[in-house]
Amino acid sequence: MESNNKRNDSLQRPTVIIIGGGWAGLTAATEATLAGYQVTLFEAAPQWGGRARACEFNGITVDNGQHLFMGAYHHCFEMMKKIGLKVEDFFESQPFDITIIGDEVLQLKASRNLTAPWHLFVGGLFAKGLSFSEKNAFYRLIKQLKRPSEDCPADIWLLSLGQTESLIERFWSPLCLGALTTPVSNASAFLLYEVLHQVFFTQARNSDWYFPTQTLDRIFPLPAVKWLATKGAHLHLKSRVSKILLKENKAIGVEIGGQSFHADYVILATAPRAAKKIFETSDLDSLALMIDQIKSEPISTLYLQFPPTATIGQPMLGFSDPILQWVFDRGITHGTPGLLAVVTSSFDAIGEIGTAEFSQAIVSRLTAYFPYLGSNQPITKWIRDRHGAISATPGCQEYRPRNRTYVPGLWLAGDYCHTPYPSTIEGAMMSGQQCIKSIKKMRNSVQQGVITLEI
Repeated sequence: MESNNKRNDSLQRPTVIIIGGGWAGLTAATEATLAGYQVTLFEAAPQWGGRARACEFNGITVDNGQHLFMGAYHHCFEMMKKIGLKVEDFFESQPFDITIIGDEVLQLKASRNLTAPWHLFVGGLFAKGLSFSEKNAFYRLIKQLKRPSEDCPADIWLLSLGQTESLIERFWSPLCLGALTTPVSNASAFLLYEVLHQVFFTQARNSDWYFPTQTLDRIFPLPAVKWLATKGAHLHLKSRVSKILLKENKAIGVEIGGQSFHADYVILATAPRAAKKIFETSDLDSLALMIDQIKSEPISTLYLQFPPTATIGQPMLGFSDPILQWVFDRGITHGTPGLLAVVTSSFDAIGEIGTAEFSQAIVSRLTAYFPYLGSNQPITKWIRDRHGAISATPGCQEYRPRNRTYVPGLWLAGDYCHTPYPSTIEGAMMSGQQCIKSIKKMRNSVQQGVITLEI
């Protein structure tokens, strides 16, 4: 009788172990808790947030790399609301307005009064710094955007849509690099199409910028942890999972420091390289080989603390520059005067000449564009991640794993998993949600006596 009661309790309250306390793992934990599951969450680091976490610089808290949100981040905003947060308390939103500095300054502001995609077309029509032929090319893309027939390099696809080489170089290339973290000449046309379609062609508000006004850990990770604790979830920092426990080829739990923890389901929500190590120690070689097929792109953020009066005059600027892609003014967005965050993809060049020399090259570029920043050398801090995002190259979607693995009881979550998006916080959170939806669907099918396969 006692055994039957335990089985009934298990059916009523399934147990889930989640490995990784980043945005994907915390999303999965939140959704599982809302579904009535008992959640245990293990994070190897001493803090929550994964790669989008907080760190210290010059006596203030900053992000472990600069991130940008958009109105299309529906899964992110939905999760915030589910734990009782108000999106407007953490972001300053504004209609799409982008300035890209190169040999000439290009400025495009989307119309506030039109539906998508015509809000963008009018913005292109009245854009500053675009020639007549470039504006005409812009109109052709707005009029005929459709999913490419094959996944070719994004610049080839853009040329097929009538985009001029100058417009690709000055506008689409910086936008592609910012969205996909992959140069337009190497980027997946499929993924760029998905981003453009979702952001610019569905709802006008999807293209709005959402500038964080607080550090990323305060936007979701820390509130989620607090919410999960009130719901009875078991939360563990500094707890590195060494292997996934298997019984008759089914995932039944994890091992940490020689101690076993069991659950009905295991969700692995770490970065790909950490996942690969766990697969290898768990004798899941085919999953480790699958991870090996996923290539990565580096991301580097350079924080520059100028005197408090220094500013670029707006929250963000783009640059058509080989070493300088995006600059964010955190004095405007976060209330930390004089603090700029520079995003660059020139990881190898940094390694070749050294961080000090590369910092000086960036400062020289900035002060050339903005002499009023002053001649004083700013205080600097580099945040470098060689494997910051998946390489969004043609065909990459074929290698991105689905959430449900071939191992019964084992799911994957993370921005590298298969979603319509490149490596973004939105994609990570969508992946976490998909895991719990998949588990719920599987449980319902089992209870109804139906076996489902997710391909």
